[in-house]
Amino acid sequence: MANGRRSNQILNPAAMRALEQFKWETAQELGLGQSQGYQEFQQTGYGGNLTAREAGSIGGYMVKKMIAAAEQSLANQTGAGVAGSTDPRNQPVQVDKASIQTGMDANQIPAKQF
Repeated sequence: MANGRRSNQILNPAAMRALEQFKWETAQELGLGQSQGYQEFQQTGYGGNLTAREAGSIGGYMVKKMIAAAEQSLANQTGAGVAGSTDPRNQPVQVDKASIQTGMDANQIPAKQF
């Protein structure tokens, strides 16, 4: 990186403690609690003695869990928004053979083509 800049700045400083807790929980779930590098990391906050495999496992699993949580959140929002919605964007789209062949939706195709 140029000029010693770090690209992994935390966007919400209030989330820093929660991310640290999430990191410890993830390492425990992966069974890394007994490794010497991990124990030193937990005591001192210095992660330089973690192996690349350990650090990568922790970070990778954290990302996997965050993506799963975000997907679940989106699914819950979408499901809640569609039920009883009058917004036309939330209504099912009708697809028929004519719309597939012409590339137009059912509202754009003249009636005689149906």
